[in-house]
Amino acid sequence: MKKEFYKSPFTKIIFAFLSFVLLVVITSCENEVTPSLYSDKPEGSTPVISSVDPPSDGLAGVTLITITGQNFSEDPSKNFVYFDGTRAAALETSTTRIVVRAPEVIKQGIKIKIAVHGAELFSNDWTFNLAAAISLVYPFKDFEDPYAITVDNQGNIFMSLVSDNVGQGILKLTPDGTLSNFAPKGGETFYNGIKVYESGSGTILYGVRNVRAVFEIKEGTAPRAIAMPESAARLLDLDFDAEKNIWTGGQGGKIYRISLPDESNKSFDFAINFTSLRIYNDYIYVNGETATESGVWRIQIISKDELGAPEKVFSFSDHFNIASDKITAITFSADGEMFLGTNTSAGIIRVLPDGSFAAWYPGLITPPIVSLAWDTGVNLYYSQGKLASGQTQEIYKINMERLGAPYNGRN
Repeated sequence: MKKEFYKSPFTKIIFAFLSFVLLVVITSCENEVTPSLYSDKPEGSTPVISSVDPPSDGLAGVTLITITGQNFSEDPSKNFVYFDGTRAAALETSTTRIVVRAPEVIKQGIKIKIAVHGAELFSNDWTFNLAAAISLVYPFKDFEDPYAITVDNQGNIFMSLVSDNVGQGILKLTPDGTLSNFAPKGGETFYNGIKVYESGSGTILYGVRNVRAVFEIKEGTAPRAIAMPESAARLLDLDFDAEKNIWTGGQGGKIYRISLPDESNKSFDFAINFTSLRIYNDYIYVNGETATESGVWRIQIISKDELGAPEKVFSFSDHFNIASDKITAITFSADGEMFLGTNTSAGIIRVLPDGSFAAWYPGLITPPIVSLAWDTGVNLYYSQGKLASGQTQEIYKINMERLGAPYNGRN
């Protein structure tokens, strides 16, 4: 029976058909023209992460992370670096090193892993933490507008607040988020500039508001004016030098020095109008503006009774539109880098000692910047004005990953 089955015509037809199908399959595999996913790396070497710098912590959207290991590709497009499920673009690559910018993922315990085109397996994992580079400090209402800000030694933020277009005096925001009244308003709508003065009797604020006086602001009391003699003076910002003298000015062709505690004052000719002032390393820095140029000038404090000649240290108008683009605030890091708040799309720009500059945390800071204030650590606070209708005025905290220069009034 079995021999007859194998010899039957029907069986022969089936075997012939199966043989044909098998031949077609073998032939099609041998002549495949589409290259394999792994054809450029037939050995399939698995990428290996050996170290990461910084090793464990960074800022989302900011920190450059260097990954060292093995079996990476020199072609950036063939390296796939993932922070959990988010891919970070490779900025620099070699077979042993990849540099990426941290993606905007704010999370603890992120797993970094790498796939390389041509390798079958992912690399080993590396655990990493990403924190927010910029965070909202307090949820103000859309009718509440914080203007000038300053920070004391305990991390309390003091602000000039306007609510429904009415000045509310000075408010205090504690590190735990409690907002309270510090001092009632006087005649001001808001202050253009305020600074902390840590005295033996507690925290005092000094502020200016586009009139010819500096105002002493103590907790629970209305401001008291210290008037300048020139009626044309319009004071827009102030700061303390190392001897606790106040330096102030703005418009009216003068810079003023006020000594504490006797409040004696002296004026110095300065023809350039400005809106912000910061003292760093015994120099007064101002954002000056004339009809044809704008930038940053500095004047050396030789003594409380003598100033050096003004010198321009950064030309803003060489790079920006003088008609519309403005510097709105100045501050410094402890290592001497200058940071300028602006109303430009950059928000804040960093100016290096050699005059080169770039946007700080590009794409993360929304203009315009109203006021800047560094705490005693690595956090720089800024009040953000309204650039467009419907935008809320806010205060933000930036982790600068560096210390701020000393504020002489509180140090």
